[in-house]
Amino acid sequence: MRSNYKRIGDYISLVDERNEGHNVKNLLGLSIFKQFIPSVANIIGTDMENYKVIRKNQFACSTMQVRRDKKMPVALLQEVDEAIISQAYPIFEVKDEKELLPEYLMMWFTRSEFDREACFHAVGGVRGSLEWEDFETSGLSGVKERIEELAPKDMECSAQICEINNPCSLKDVSKKEVYAKSGIISADLNTYSPRQIKMFCVR
Repeated sequence: MRSNYKRIGDYISLVDERNEGHNVKNLLGLSIFKQFIPSVANIIGTDMENYKVIRKNQFACSTMQVRRDKKMPVALLQEVDEAIISQAYPIFEVKDEKELLPEYLMMWFTRSEFDREACFHAVGGVRGSLEWEDFETSGLSGVKERIEELAPKDMECSAQICEINNPCSLKDVSKKEVYAKSGIISADLNTYSPRQIKMFCVR
């Protein structure tokens, strides 16, 4: 299985957009449970232009104290279109959603295996931080292969990840020949948390 791993860094790129003009007001924090939370930081007298802007389908993470907490806080923004977050958090996005769905990557980040690998790489001082280069070289297995396994070779395809009981439908299919096939994926082999990955192909 290890031979099928891909570097996470091959699929993502860092984003550094600052809140110039104080245009974004919604300030969020990041929890150890891999979720965004309302920030409780005291921002009186703080220049909010230095805060980073995070947009929908982008990720924020904390590489500090990973070894101490035995988890790497990382979350995918989906609830709102934009927000601001501390400049201490790296923000990144998927380079090409045809290669890797952000939702699939977030599922991978919830795996206990991912946190174990992050903890293994976390070194340095009391903080036990994780270097960004080590995060990029951590493993990602079977993402593109699973999509290609479902996709016919002669059609244009896209994929969605949905809850098991969700219809997971395709919008705007008028005057098109549509092929659909679904499969089951899970974020963690130790926890039963399956999702449906559905491939839509049109000609």
